[in-house]
Amino acid sequence: MRLVQIGLVNKTAKGGDNDKRVSETIDSAIVALNIQITKHLRKCWNAVPEAVVRRVDPKDNPKGVWLVELVDELKGGEGGFHSTDHFQPFAGVDASDPEWTIAASHEVLEMLVDPSGQRLQPAQAIKCDGHKIEDDAGEFVYLLEVCDPCEAKTFAYKIDSTWVSDFVTPDFYSCMGVPDARYSFRHNIAKPRNLLPGGYITWVETKNDKDQTKIIQQIIWHDEKQGMQQINRGPISDLPPGNGALGRANLRSYIDAETRSSHPQRHRGNVVSRLYKERTPLHLNTVLGRTPLDKPHWVTYHQDCVLERKIYKNPGDKNPVATCIEFAKAHEPIFRPKDPHNAEHVVTNISCTPCPGSPPIVPFDKDLIGPEERHAWAARRGRTKI
Repeated sequence: MRLVQIGLVNKTAKGGDNDKRVSETIDSAIVALNIQITKHLRKCWNAVPEAVVRRVDPKDNPKGVWLVELVDELKGGEGGFHSTDHFQPFAGVDASDPEWTIAASHEVLEMLVDPSGQRLQPAQAIKCDGHKIEDDAGEFVYLLEVCDPCEAKTFAYKIDSTWVSDFVTPDFYSCMGVPDARYSFRHNIAKPRNLLPGGYITWVETKNDKDQTKIIQQIIWHDEKQGMQQINRGPISDLPPGNGALGRANLRSYIDAETRSSHPQRHRGNVVSRLYKERTPLHLNTVLGRTPLDKPHWVTYHQDCVLERKIYKNPGDKNPVATCIEFAKAHEPIFRPKDPHNAEHVVTNISCTPCPGSPPIVPFDKDLIGPEERHAWAARRGRTKI
């Protein structure tokens, strides 16, 4: 499989505020997007091809490069879109948003998972009563848009200094929930085929078995106060074929056009996530800490490092009963199961030690949270528990 090249093109007005913002952040955005594709997306979606993101000069038109155009404004107030033009994917992103990298991440990830913009994924049917989503009888075929269900800024995450979009995993389409399964990369989604505030999901439903009438349906969760809304987008007599040979006339373009009126502002919310604020971290006494593993939790580190773990049978013991070495990869969540003996663990960084004056290698975003905290947060937000 050939390497996919994705080019970020700054097409904002030269010398304007957007141009200055993009010029200052585009290099760090390229680094973050390459990390996200290589270490995050391809880890979850095995069929995604190898890809590299690079900068492209606005004057150039390189053949075979999937262009992501950063512009001053997109029609309809949307934050980004992707489609196919001349038989290859392309995207546009509104660079007037200070966190434009979230929309860019959204579009790049979705282009890689579904280059044609019309890939459909069969899975269990769902229904919505305006407050929650539940499984229903039968099966729907869902438009495979991996960032739509969790697209709000509230659920974005950082790679170094750059905000990127969360995305769903193949488990999102599984028949039933499994304890500690990952339905989105950042564990923001608690059940298969569920939404987060600001997100939406789209599917094709056969309404008439005789003439095989296909109906486009969506559930949109506008925000936490409004709740969810199920919308009938109307019948389409013939879905575009799956070979991407229709230029812009694909299902993704159709859905984007139909969605703008009821979902005009994408990637909404604030990047300072209330989910992060309400997390209850394990309390650490030192940089990486000495603490009993009294609950299962996830932890993520912001750069690669080698860790030494010393295990003490009793609190305050000076001699460890066991020592082990671990390797932590940057931004990849590690699951720490509960220690049945409640022994104390001392974790020390023994490589990639930061230079004097630089930030210590500590858990990324203080992302120490166990299933109990995820369930408690879901209950407070009116979401169904796992």
